[in-house]
Amino acid sequence: MVRRQFTREQKLQIVREVLETGSASMVARRHDIRDSIVSRWVRKFKELGEGAFDNARRGVEGREPAEYRALATENERLKRLLGEKDLEIAILRDLVKKRSTITTGGYTSLSKKGSTAEAMNRSRE
Repeated sequence: MVRRQFTREQKLQIVREVLETGSASMVARRHDIRDSIVSRWVRKFKELGEGAFDNARRGVEGREPAEYRALATENERLKRLLGEKDLEIAILRDLVKKRSTITTGGYTSLSKKGSTAEAMNRSRE
C-alpha cells in the first residue's frame, strides 16, 4: 500500500462508517487502508471526539514540528556534552590510577595490616 495523507474530513467519514457498520476491517478494505490505522482513528475519535483530527500535522505529544526540532537539537547537544564529560572522567581516573601505581612503587593492593607506606618499607627489607 502507498502511504497517503488523509484529510480531517476523510478520517471522520471513515470513522463514522466504522461506527455504523461495526467492522473496522471491512471499512479498511473498502478504502484500501490497513485496519490497524482505522482502528487507531476510531480509538482516537472515541477519546477526543470530533477534535481528534484537528492537529493531524503536529509532532510528538501535540508539539509543533519546529518546537520538536528545537528540543531534538538541544537533546543532541546535551548528549554530546555528557559524552565529553564521561570521557574526561575516564581520562582522570586512568591518570589517578597511574599516579597511585607510580607513588606506591608498583604496589596496587594494600596488606591487611597496614598502609601502602608500610608495605613499601617491608618490601625494602
